[in-house]
Amino acid sequence: MSGYDVRNAQTHDILQIHTESFLNEIAARGDCIPGWVEASVCALPFVVIRRGSIGEDSLPIGVRGTHRNQRYGTFCSSASVRQAITPAQLLNCSSPAARLEAIPALTTLALLKDRWMSVGLLWGPGGSVGFELATGRNVTSVSSDLDIVIRAPQYVSIEEARWLYAQTTDFPAEIDLRAETRVGGFSLKEYARDERKKILLRTACGAILTCDPWQENFVTSEGAQL
Repeated sequence: MSGYDVRNAQTHDILQIHTESFLNEIAARGDCIPGWVEASVCALPFVVIRRGSIGEDSLPIGVRGTHRNQRYGTFCSSASVRQAITPAQLLNCSSPAARLEAIPALTTLALLKDRWMSVGLLWGPGGSVGFELATGRNVTSVSSDLDIVIRAPQYVSIEEARWLYAQTTDFPAEIDLRAETRVGGFSLKEYARDERKKILLRTACGAILTCDPWQENFVTSEGAQL
């Protein structure tokens, strides 16, 4: 049995899985999955926690294939998890020199680490850069943006958001800053533009427009209470 506690699970974390256990779970549920899903996790046993409702022992996860259109959402239990890797932990990983020279998004992350050394929030790479650093598989392309996940369980002022965004506008690759509160995730760029304007907050129960992404008693457009 895994010692992984699903209460620690957060969107964007990468999970290394027990492939056989994971595939047995899918088979037991009777899920009909694309053929590439099994091939993908057998070749590279890593999945990403996607946004969704986390059950007592049920994690919403996404499987990445070798092509951009190969993304599959499903669930796994803690028993199928070998280890979890957070975006912040990936800041301790480094890319080979040849990859740093060839891939602007990887170069940008290396530069951003130096610039953001004093940032008091937990942050790290998500998306293709995060997946590459976690798995060692070269999945980032020359045209890839750098997705940055910022853990923001407590209120971030508009001034701090504007400072953070201002530090990301002169790099080789575009940077997409995604802030994650206890309720959901939002674009820090959108938030920094105008504190009076409603922004899109993506939650486990759906997307909503709000001026306060830290508020915890929303009702989504689907009528679900957060």
